[in-house]
Amino acid sequence: MNAIICSIALTLMLLSAPASADVLEFTDKDEWIEAVGEFTTIDFTGFPEGTWITDQYADLGILFTDGDDWIHHTCSYVNDCWGLAGGGGNDQITLAFHTEEAYIGVDFPGDLQIDLYSRGRLIHSSVFIAGGAGNFGGLLSSVLFDSAVLSDPSVGGVHIDDLHFGPPGCPWDLDGNAIVGASDLLSLLASWGPCPPKADCPADFDGNGTVGASDLLALL
Repeated sequence: MNAIICSIALTLMLLSAPASADVLEFTDKDEWIEAVGEFTTIDFTGFPEGTWITDQYADLGILFTDGDDWIHHTCSYVNDCWGLAGGGGNDQITLAFHTEEAYIGVDFPGDLQIDLYSRGRLIHSSVFIAGGAGNFGGLLSSVLFDSAVLSDPSVGGVHIDDLHFGPPGCPWDLDGNAIVGASDLLSLLASWGPCPPKADCPADFDGNGTVGASDLLALL
């Protein structure tokens, strides 16, 4: 028990800065969908060619903060021939989310780099080298992020087809009372260690088969 108390104290000390994230990467869209469940999709239809996108999707919980990302019409975007291009000199698309997120997925032509940030600090970077059209890159992060930067690591001038994202909900509310509190912490500690085979293990937030320090950090 002393070891658990020390672990809790150390975790509280670490809360002043976001941790580096353990992130699952997906190139198969169906596998990503199965992993994350419910999500929001932006397909960038409904605006004329060349429209600069900034706050048009604010009602969905996202801002495009560069000020020079523009709607692009070409059938390199295989889903519906409409997508978003990063313009100007930065050659990137910067996303700011209204709530912290746990996952993001992008349909894209060419190559793609996704950088995840929490409170201004880079917590993870993934590069998807695919080439051609109709590619997918998806991430599921153990540490919540509030912004992301999309870029093309190969040629610059990033293009994305559809963008998918979603809030994490509240998986840490283990007792279902809409509050993350002491009873949830006690439930997690009671589940400490390897998850039973073929059994639900709701306190295993990062999905690694063990209830441990990273799950405790996520709950706190």
